[in-house]
Amino acid sequence: MKATITVCSACLRASCWHGEFYCDEYKEAGTVEKSIEDLRALDLEHESYWTREEDNE
Repeated sequence: MKATITVCSACLRASCWHGEFYCDEYKEAGTVEKSIEDLRALDLEHESYWTREEDNE
């Protein structure tokens, strides 16, 4: 199973979903799961913003 990261559905950044750097559409956006490979290809933010549920337990 591929590891996925929860990100903002509008800007595809975890930092927005975590409330650190909001995008302009954050109020209407939801969340989506993206694979680490996809996020690396997009290169939108540093990997330090990517966390998974099991990392916080």
